[in-house]
Amino acid sequence: MTSNEALGKFMATALPSIHFKRRIASRLGSGALEAEAHQTRICAYLSAILLIGLGLNAWLGWWWADPFAGLLMVPLIGWEGWEAVRGHTCCD
Repeated sequence: MTSNEALGKFMATALPSIHFKRRIASRLGSGALEAEAHQTRICAYLSAILLIGLGLNAWLGWWWADPFAGLLMVPLIGWEGWEAVRGHTCCD
């Protein structure tokens, strides 16, 4: 799969699913579906960071872009972990 294909699939699947999951969750009052939408959004952020790093590496030859993208993921992952340890959920 090329970077363009990966980006296209990301835009076509992840972004609309986040929007529709949140909308349906609010209509149903479903905390589980709201949590799933939150998880999907976090995964979409991580995927976007990964795609940017891979794209810069492939298009511009910046070998350091992919490891740097990995480092950019650490604060987001850490924050989500910290919130889980503290017992905070997306539905509070």
